[in-house]
Amino acid sequence: AIAQLVQRHLEWNHFEVTLTSPKEVHVQDVSEGVYETLEFPRERVVEMSLAYGHFVVATATQCFIYSVTNWNTPHIFDMSAAVSLIMLCEKHFLMVDTNGVGIYSYEGRPISSPRFQGLRAEFLNVNTMALSNDCVAILDASDRKKVRCFDTQAGRPMQELPPAKLDIVQLALSQHARGVSERRLAYIDRNRDLYLCAVMPQPGMARRQFKLQTQVDTIAWNDRSEEHTSELQ
Repeated sequence: AIAQLVQRHLEWNHFEVTLTSPKEVHVQDVSEGVYETLEFPRERVVEMSLAYGHFVVATATQCFIYSVTNWNTPHIFDMSAAVSLIMLCEKHFLMVDTNGVGIYSYEGRPISSPRFQGLRAEFLNVNTMALSNDCVAILDASDRKKVRCFDTQAGRPMQELPPAKLDIVQLALSQHARGVSERRLAYIDRNRDLYLCAVMPQPGMARRQFKLQTQVDTIAWNDRSEEHTSELQ
């Protein structure tokens, strides 16, 4: 069974993690030549994510939160449902399971659970969700022209964004903004056009969506400056 396992490999800065067996993860700090092996003897790993100085691992019933400065004593908490997605940002992370969306601190403390009528967890993935320190954006599966934004601390819905002209296929939130008033949402529609808009209304300005590029394949925001990158076909 182990020989048939497709290895999963993640990289962030000078750290690399590889799922080498269903219950074992290999960690390498390539700058220092340091190796670590993380073992999960009770259950196999079902999802994991590495970014912003943290490595979060979900097994069938538990979540393990590691700091890249300490691989020996993770924060651990129990879960009631199978995890299908983990997303990280600077201050917290989210997990999607069959119950919906949950946002947690890096100490394992529940922060909020954004919800709306018609939310379907099976349609949530890295292209249909985006997370930042103050906002989580979720593509509405019942109307793929609509993105719903929620306050991460309380899980409350924020003011609705203007709908896109065409169905959205990927969205991303800026990371370096100094608050939600500066937060920006970028998205690609089914015509492969890239648009940019403000998450919150700007005083004295019409709320517009700006077309930045055509024939865009994928997008990602720089997490250290207020710039985005796009990959053209």
